Amino acid sequence: MTSQPNLVPNSSAEDRLAALETELAKVLARVVALEQQVVTPVTIAAVAPVAAEADLPADRPPPTPRPATPQGEIRAILTSMFHLATRPPTQDDEEAEQRFRSFADLFHHARRGSPLLESELMNYKWRPLCTRATAYLRDAADASSFDIVQMLPAVVDDRTATIKVFLRAERRMPPPVTFRRDDLAEGALRIESSSL
Repeated sequence: MTSQPNLVPNSSAEDRLAALETELAKVLARVVALEQQVVTPVTIAAVAPVAAEADLPADRPPPTPRPATPQGEIRAILTSMFHLATRPPTQDDEEAEQRFRSFADLFHHARRGSPLLESELMNYKWRPLCTRATAYLRDAADASSFDIVQMLPAVVDDRTATIKVFLRAERRMPPPVTFRRDDLAEGALRIESSSL
C-alpha cells in the first residue's frame, strides 16, 4: 500500500505538484529496488545425479557426496528426477517400483510415507512427469539439460530453508518446483512441491 502524498488543502498548485513529484520519486525508487531483485536465468554447473545405490548398475560407483551449494543440491535433485523419468518404460514390476521409490526419495519426508501420499506422488507427480519430462530438457538424452529461469529467493546460502525454482518448458509458462530442508535427511534440500 502506498502512502498518500502530504497535500495541504489550501496549498498552491506548485506545492501540490512538488509533493506529487516527491511521492513519484519514492515509488520509482521502490520499483527499481524490486526490479533488481528479479533474477535472470540462472546457470548452474552440472553435477552428477543423486540416485539410490540399488538404482545404479553394478559397474557404476555409488552416488557422489552432497553438493557444496544449495544450487548444486537443487541441480543434482532435478537431474536425478529427470534421469529416472526419461528412462525407457519397463515391464519388470520390481524395476518400475524401484524407479518410483528413487523418485519418492527426492521428496521431503512430509510429502511421502503414508499410502495416501504415496498414491498422490504416483498418480499426480510421477506418471505425469514420465510423459512430459522431455518438454523440460533441451536434449532428451541428457537429464541435466534443463534450464532454471528463476530462483526465489535470488540469493541463497546453506541457511536458506525454502527455495523455489522455475524451469523452462515447451508450450507453457515455467512451472515451479519448491525445495525445503528436510531434518530427516540431515538438513538436505528435498522437493516439497512440484508442478512439472
